[in-house]
Amino acid sequence: MVTQVEREQKMTWQEIRDESIGMLKETYDAVTSGIIEKEIQAARYKICEGCSEFRTSLKQCKICNCFMPAKTLFNKSKCPKDYWYK
Repeated sequence: MVTQVEREQKMTWQEIRDESIGMLKETYDAVTSGIIEKEIQAARYKICEGCSEFRTSLKQCKICNCFMPAKTLFNKSKCPKDYWYK
């Protein structure tokens, strides 16, 4: 498995810039989409806790590196493995 650092070392600065801009736009869209109901947020987080890609100590996803208690709050947030239904 290639780590994030190894992947970035192989990328040009333009590719890193473009990826960063895409991530910022995705984050902006999610955060400005509004907050979901507590029940849906709790269900999403429970799915995360059962996932093999979840870092329990950091409460972070290994794929997207997001802090999941925050990411699960927003309407347009998406699971990188498409495990969330709503």
